[in-house]
Amino acid sequence: METDVIVIGPAMHQGDVLDRNHFDGVVRFIDDSVRDDKHIIYIGGFFSKSFFSFYFRLYALFKSALYLLHKRKLCTCRFEGIDFPSSGRTR
Repeated sequence: METDVIVIGPAMHQGDVLDRNHFDGVVRFIDDSVRDDKHIIYIGGFFSKSFFSFYFRLYALFKSALYLLHKRKLCTCRFEGIDFPSSGRTR
């Protein structure tokens, strides 16, 4: 199964590979009523927890509307927070 990864840092090309043995954090997300977390790799640059939280709340609303309009079904799409286990920061 593929792992969804958000890389925060310099621009990368699709298909680029990072050699990492851990993730710096995780975005907790439910998509189509199924857990669909996105792992975070932080290389450097701008990162605002508030900005990313706002983005994923909007993304969840968009996905809910998309399922309702295109697939004619109700489902759960929900942002549940951002965790940084290595630093002890949560949500």
